[in-house]
Amino acid sequence: QLLLAALNITTHVLKNGGVFVAKIFRGKDVTLLYSQLKQFFELVTVSKPRSSRNSSIEAFVICQNYTPPPGFVPTMINPLLDHKYC
Repeated sequence: QLLLAALNITTHVLKNGGVFVAKIFRGKDVTLLYSQLKQFFELVTVSKPRSSRNSSIEAFVICQNYTPPPGFVPTMINPLLDHKYC
């Protein structure tokens, strides 16, 4: 969920053609993550640093050429910021 929050912020500040890089931990939902990122970027690749242990599930996702879907309007909706919770 942290990565999706970062992607939400990214959609507000990244210009068309921009690049987004994030550390991920490969797990059961990684395929879903790739498909979500591919909706916003032409090229999505995963790279594991050579210095990372073979047993580690950490990697980096490199998303290139930011191209939001036609008609996409980013929003910063966060129910925790709603004053009814105060």
